[in-house]
Amino acid sequence: MYYVPVTQSYASLPVTYVPLYSTTIDRTASALSEVKKELADLRGELSDLRLEKETCPICSSTSSITRTIHCDETCRLCSPTTQVIECDGTCSICYPRVPSRERIVTYSRSPSPVHYCSLCDDYVIDQAYPPPSPRPHKRTVKKVKQQDKLSEYLSRQLDLHRLQHRYIPEQRPVWIPTAYKHDYPHRRWVTQTKMACAEYQLKNSYILVGILLVFEGLAFLIAPHSTAKLLFLSALDTKQAEQFARVAGLAIVVIGYYYCVAGYFTLIGYFRASIIGRLFILPIISAMVYYYSIEVPFLIFGIQDFLSAMWSYSCLKAYDAEHNKLQS
Repeated sequence: MYYVPVTQSYASLPVTYVPLYSTTIDRTASALSEVKKELADLRGELSDLRLEKETCPICSSTSSITRTIHCDETCRLCSPTTQVIECDGTCSICYPRVPSRERIVTYSRSPSPVHYCSLCDDYVIDQAYPPPSPRPHKRTVKKVKQQDKLSEYLSRQLDLHRLQHRYIPEQRPVWIPTAYKHDYPHRRWVTQTKMACAEYQLKNSYILVGILLVFEGLAFLIAPHSTAKLLFLSALDTKQAEQFARVAGLAIVVIGYYYCVAGYFTLIGYFRASIIGRLFILPIISAMVYYYSIEVPFLIFGIQDFLSAMWSYSCLKAYDAEHNKLQS
């Protein structure tokens, strides 16, 4: 059963401000056996009342008539005709109206969940609904108090502490205490640009050297005889010498591939370690030519590694210098 509590103040509200009440019945309350029994008894009395329409079964006071009350003004159960019946003042349904005092409407749950609804003309189960919202011009506006300096300082410190652990991408400007520099604020962005250029040159030095080594290794692997003639080496007369040349070419291809990968992924640690080793290749080949009488054209590989190592070393020094400027 559905109902809407209608009062005088509710009916006087404009249409735009009439609140919408929920029509869902609490199923848990109706499931109680006592409530169902009470509701069945009241409905039975109501059916008897509709047949007789002479006395009020709720008041249960038909023995004596002490005063005359018009049913169209007080009793909601009887028909709107002027009949003389007995109705005491303690009846919760046939209560007499007091014109000088408006009835106070409460929207809280009553002690008894069953009551009579004049709209539905039946007994229904009570529900607790919030009161209608006040009109806009009657709503109270909360005044926000001004925070004192201590609370503002604490909230600011909390914000700084919360932002301290947040990840900040490299593209986002980061404040640094370098206001005393003459070229601030351009110094940081210029330093980042120079550092990017130094890193790009360092990567290119390794990628280009790696590509060169890959081509040299493929030349020894595919055509060992022609490559030996171009490098002014002795002819590969035996099958074993040809096999050694092909294995050496495969090793050179692998080393060149490592150089390309290190340059592509900017492996700074690998750059530092490889530069130290490449600087000693030329002295070692020179010593082997002097003491072990190997062919002089092998010095070409030593000179190539030495020059490429010096190029990578200069790029690495420029990268370190720009990195230190950015950290300071």
